[in-house]
Amino acid sequence: MAANIEQEIRELREQIHFHNYRYYVLDDPEITDAEYDRLMRRLEELEAEHPELVTPDSPTQRVGAEPAEEFDTVRHAVPMLSLNNAMNEEEVEDRFFRPVREALGGEVELVAEPKLDGLAVELTYENGVLTTGSTRGDGTTGEDVTHNIRTIRAVPQRLLERERKAPSLLDTRGEVYIEKQRFEELNRQQAEAGEKEFANPRNAAAGSLRQLDPSVTAERPLGIFFYGVGRVEGADVTDQAGLLDFLRSLGLRTVRPWRLCRSFDEAIEFYRELMADRDGLPYEIDGVVLKVNRFDYQQQLGVRSRNPRYAIACKFPPRRETTRLRDITVQVGRTGALTPVAELEPVRVGGVEVARATLHNADEIARKDVRIGDTVIVQRAGDVIPEVVAPVEANRTGNEDRFEMPDQCPVCDGPVERERRPDRVYYWCRERDCDEFLKRHSNKALPDSCRGCGGPVEEISGGSVLFCTSIACPARLKGAIDIFASKRGMDIDGLGTKLIDQIVDGGLVKDPADLYRLEQDDWANLERMGEKSADNLIDALDASKSRPLRRVLVALGIRNVGEHVAEVLADHFGSIDAIMGASTDELEQVAEIGPIVARSIADFFDNDANRKVVERLKDEGIQALTEEAESAEEPAGDRFKGTTFVFTGSLESMTRSEAGEKVKNLGGRATSSVSSKTDYVVAGPGAGSKRDKAEQLGIRILSENEFLDMCEQ
Repeated sequence: MAANIEQEIRELREQIHFHNYRYYVLDDPEITDAEYDRLMRRLEELEAEHPELVTPDSPTQRVGAEPAEEFDTVRHAVPMLSLNNAMNEEEVEDRFFRPVREALGGEVELVAEPKLDGLAVELTYENGVLTTGSTRGDGTTGEDVTHNIRTIRAVPQRLLERERKAPSLLDTRGEVYIEKQRFEELNRQQAEAGEKEFANPRNAAAGSLRQLDPSVTAERPLGIFFYGVGRVEGADVTDQAGLLDFLRSLGLRTVRPWRLCRSFDEAIEFYRELMADRDGLPYEIDGVVLKVNRFDYQQQLGVRSRNPRYAIACKFPPRRETTRLRDITVQVGRTGALTPVAELEPVRVGGVEVARATLHNADEIARKDVRIGDTVIVQRAGDVIPEVVAPVEANRTGNEDRFEMPDQCPVCDGPVERERRPDRVYYWCRERDCDEFLKRHSNKALPDSCRGCGGPVEEISGGSVLFCTSIACPARLKGAIDIFASKRGMDIDGLGTKLIDQIVDGGLVKDPADLYRLEQDDWANLERMGEKSADNLIDALDASKSRPLRRVLVALGIRNVGEHVAEVLADHFGSIDAIMGASTDELEQVAEIGPIVARSIADFFDNDANRKVVERLKDEGIQALTEEAESAEEPAGDRFKGTTFVFTGSLESMTRSEAGEKVKNLGGRATSSVSSKTDYVVAGPGAGSKRDKAEQLGIRILSENEFLDMCEQ
């Protein structure tokens, strides 16, 4: 009997795998949904009766993992490279076609694929069984999202082997996405449940895949397309077209539509066709990816820095419409940034109704000479974020009004701080009807002429942003409390964004000090809370009162003050009163404190509302703020006295922040950048430029174990 049951279970799994292939890969199901459900229910019944026969690759095991506290990291055996972009056909010719022709001696076959607007992932199959799923991350190291990947129905737990044998090892790359219609349905469900709606399908897909609880991911309508590989062992594929057919035969849903192009002209023709048909596709795309077909040619062309020479992403031009600018309002974000927003007569741009659009900052409004009452050109930047491109000056009547940013926060009437952005460089095409009206470049040389029309360009450096500096401003209160409660701040365990939304929206807190005045009943009466959860949160609040001064400074959310600067301030001044009383000049005298940081600190404490919050925190018993408090924790020893460490890459037994704590407790310093004053660099997996710089400077590089041995000596 047991042998018969085992055989039936094996046959049911094979049938379900095959019907998933017919449905998700071929779009040609052989059975009805009801018949499929009957097969699945029978398999579930048998596995429930015989749990010893359940295997990880069973179709029933898509959701079964407990929620994780955080994602582990996965190092990609073959880096997941990013692609160079071309913004129009001329750039495709200059950056890709011409160099490829010159390197390979003429026309070559190309594979043209849609550029999907989703989240890149890598799936590893060993002997045909899915073992690991990870995000792209920085291209070298990603996050382990295996349990979440398993919930996507289009992902086979075991590769299909009807046409050919699965390779012994396969790292396949793909894009997780959400179809347009299902995205709209998801947002309707979010709105009905009182949850925040997603901005666009890509954000929804990325957020869904990165849920710590796989059961949440399983509820989201995620799809996936596969288009490439990293490692392959036990398979012989010689070109991209053959690879797509190979992946499809294994039950992996490959990107569509794609075309094998015999020449560059055919590739451009496909690009134009797909651009015209993009609205008819069920999913979002923002361009076409062109790849040299033959793998030996790809290898011959090689890689430039982090981008392959054998492929390029040809982006579609942004979609534009004209409408009337009714007004300009100022929005205050969670960080306190004041952003001018264009209030528009509603217009449909790329299938989405747009009534508001960003104007970025006051400098850009002046640069574009946008006025209230103008007819303006609106586009969806990257087909997502609406922005005002330019006014149509020919339509002006003389009744348009110029706009000026307020000199006080429009929400709390508090003072605002202007922060210059000298690291940002723009070039502006002076031909107003040019599609390349404004292009942003970070630290790149100014081009000789506009890539869009060949016209003259001028450089626009800098730009500035206004910030409300009041920690109690209602508009930035949620963000301020989020920073205050963060692990690097007061580390209030259990106080997440959903609870913060409830206590702020319910009027329970007006500033971070109010957190310590809430009673057990206040917390217990919140949604998804109870007496036990409320008691735990009150215990976490009590525990946070003993955080050292440097952590409190981070928690206050002072602009440009992170963990390292906070530690420098705490070590130098010793008390919050000394920091609050310091002038800008006195702050600039402190090592590692420059004029911008000094100005931010002085402006923060010049604000009466912020000083009152500090005083209230003192009253609530925050120990580091009282006069009796010591300026910093006493070190456990002086083994590292006078020694500076830098940590880079991922560590296995601790976070980099925790490693820095070890150094500090032994009398040393942990900094974030490598210089000639650095004594040791501790490098884990994924270490990059910091390790390279350490090698150039001759600084000793330690492994994590060597560092721990030093701590124990």
